[in-house]
Amino acid sequence: MYGPLKTIEIISNLERINSTLCKITATARKFKKSFMRIQFLIVCLLLAGFLQAQEDSIEYFREQLRKKPTDSSRALYNQKLSQYYLDRDPVQSLHYSKNSIESASLSGAQYILCAAKRIAASSFLNLGKDDSSFLYATQSLALARELGENTLLYNSLGTLGNVYFNKNELPQAKNLFDEALELAKVDSFIPHRSHIYVNLGYYYYKTLNAKKGIEILKQAENIAKDENDQAGLMDVYSCLGSLYSFTNKPDSAQIYLLTALEYFHNTNKLRKEAIINKELGISYGRIYNETKMEQYLDKAYNQFNSAHDYSSAVNSLVQKALLYFSSFRLEKCSRTLNLIETESRQYGLIHTLAFSYQWKAALFGLVGDSVNAKKFQKVGEDLSKEDNSPQDPKINVLLKAISTGSLFNQKPGDSLSKKILSILQEERSKEIMEPRLQNLVLNKQLLNSNPGDFAQLFRIIRADTTMDTKRFIDSIIRQPIDSNLIAITNRQLLELETRYRTKQKGDSLQIQSQQLTISKQQVQTRNVVLGIIGLSVVFLSVLIFIIYSSYKKEKKDKTRIVLLQKELQHKVKNDLAILIRLAEVTAKKEEGNISLKELENRIKSIANVHEQLYGLNDTSGLNFKTFAAYLNEQIQKSFGTSVQFINNIDPEFKLSTDKSTPLALISYFDCDEKR
Repeated sequence: MYGPLKTIEIISNLERINSTLCKITATARKFKKSFMRIQFLIVCLLLAGFLQAQEDSIEYFREQLRKKPTDSSRALYNQKLSQYYLDRDPVQSLHYSKNSIESASLSGAQYILCAAKRIAASSFLNLGKDDSSFLYATQSLALARELGENTLLYNSLGTLGNVYFNKNELPQAKNLFDEALELAKVDSFIPHRSHIYVNLGYYYYKTLNAKKGIEILKQAENIAKDENDQAGLMDVYSCLGSLYSFTNKPDSAQIYLLTALEYFHNTNKLRKEAIINKELGISYGRIYNETKMEQYLDKAYNQFNSAHDYSSAVNSLVQKALLYFSSFRLEKCSRTLNLIETESRQYGLIHTLAFSYQWKAALFGLVGDSVNAKKFQKVGEDLSKEDNSPQDPKINVLLKAISTGSLFNQKPGDSLSKKILSILQEERSKEIMEPRLQNLVLNKQLLNSNPGDFAQLFRIIRADTTMDTKRFIDSIIRQPIDSNLIAITNRQLLELETRYRTKQKGDSLQIQSQQLTISKQQVQTRNVVLGIIGLSVVFLSVLIFIIYSSYKKEKKDKTRIVLLQKELQHKVKNDLAILIRLAEVTAKKEEGNISLKELENRIKSIANVHEQLYGLNDTSGLNFKTFAAYLNEQIQKSFGTSVQFINNIDPEFKLSTDKSTPLALISYFDCDEKR
């Protein structure tokens, strides 16, 4: 049984299981018993299907990362996410790959560490940072050799080869590509074997050996189809399109490129889509279709910028400037070169900055300003030496020719074509098989002035042709140049392009529809929220008004009741006082009248109760102890000291209003009798 760490390292190579399923099937056929063969196939299919489903589930990996897994698991999940974002968003890919490297280093997961460093190298490469890419690619290859695992070694060789290729160190790149190719031939279980063929195809494209490049890419096409590797097949088509464009076969080139473009657009691989748009722009530029050339190159420029690959974005401008120059659109070429210079300074791209100066020199040379031409050429060459970037012989030939002489110099024997011819004779003919150069030297404006020179020049450039060059040149002069261009009438090409545009429009309309729906939902939600808030404010306002009105009314009523109580108390007190006084006066006149005396005592007892009750402002009852003391005081005043009043009452005892008056009357009657 494997431990957890080794298990995760094995899972990190699940692509091998899926890519070799066909080979497992072939092995299963060798079993003698049918039942065992079927059982074996079912197990393999279930295992590969389950693991591949986990492999492709990006949301699954993100969810697992949120659960705070172990270091080894975190390394695996980050590595898978970085692989997913590699051709979609290199910045995101670099972020996840660095996290994977950190976790793999902590856990000791060497397989994952090797893969993560390789992806980090590719991410840096996509961002145009060759030095950082070289460091990670070298470390990845060293670790892969140490582990001795063929898939890791194959991928690391290809990545480091791409770094050397991007740095224009072609011999080193070729050696690494060849080693990876031999490894792929020996181990048929290595996945994505077509990728190394694609790398070699681009190598032959850059070394001008288009025939060899197409030959090796045809092999890659068969391998990708056998492996059912759709992404690999589209990479093959992309490279084939570039090579066919290079060999002046625009119809074939555009069919391959548009097929790949549709696939990468649907799979949201932005950087690869940008690469194909650039190649399509170059292809259309070579047949002088300026509108489509600008359309595709501008799209590539914007997509490279979106993918943070500023070096490739500026390179798209470089291709546009070259195509403008070859078609003598000098004003547009000049504006594009100024933009290249600005962005090269902004991003520190010395190579393209040198290019802008060298081609500005070519522009000055073309209009006869040899002083400025030589000055800019010198600055461009100095920058190229500072950058240590390799020089392209065929481009240097063209630049030297234009910088040292001009069609408009009007000196005998000093025509542009003769200058080009004299320099080309010093170069190998193999190095000048560049369609862009052919486009320039076959330009109608130059041909009209120097048909003889160009006939000789064309024979040198196209040494393999058997045509009558003099007659060919004459036919070009007699006819408008556009009539020599190949009309792209291939039905498949038009269908692919139409379908791609329709897909783009459909995606755009769908996005707009979704945005409109979201906007409507947001407006509805906002209106509902505002309505609820408004109703709440109105309800609270009404509630506050009702409460405040009730409070004011209650306060007003309470004040009125208090006033009425005081007025009533005052009137009762006055009435009782009058009655007592009348009883006293009448009693004095009619001495010995007991009834009047009893009436007086009754009134006094009622007055005492009333005074105590309303004097204490308590209608619930009288404190009987306090009331008794007060009653004693009043009885003493009425009957003198002959009456002794014994107070033995509970201090907390209260007497109700209706009982206090009879009690006071009883006290007065009792005292009166005892007296």
